Amino acid sequence: MKINKGTDKKWVKNCVLKILEKIKINNDSLSFYKIENEQFSKNLKLIDSNLPYILSQVLLYH
Repeated sequence: MKINKGTDKKWVKNCVLKILEKIKINNDSLSFYKIENEQFSKNLKLIDSNLPYILSQVLLYH
């Protein structure tokens, strides 16, 4: 299943929910392996490593 910006969001949500339901019914598990987009991965790591600082700044200035 290839998902891109033009893919209907309701259709994707229904597909994901069906997959998760099958995993639950079969008593299986789901494991995260990696983020395929390198830039997105870097952004998540940056946010995660700086989250305490980011939140402190938000609280101080907003």
